[in-house]
Amino acid sequence: MHNDEMAMRIMGFDGCELGACKTWDDGELVTRVIYDGEKMAAQIMETDGISKTAAMVWLMEGVVSRYVGETSPIVMWPINPSKGVH
Repeated sequence: MHNDEMAMRIMGFDGCELGACKTWDDGELVTRVIYDGEKMAAQIMETDGISKTAAMVWLMEGVVSRYVGETSPIVMWPINPSKGVH
């Protein structure tokens, strides 16, 4: 899968895409789309009218914890220096 067109996308979150990266998966270089987790949570909150906590739970359980293949998307959050990486 060297073709960027084969990178998996998360439907409904096009406005939350930050870019793409190349990474290795089982000895093969693949492309993965990177999403802004904060923007995704904000979109869920606005669309569904739910709290940030509920949006984060949905995002973590429904998107981040799912492995859907070698080109699974990446959801990224900024690092908070006082709290470290989560």
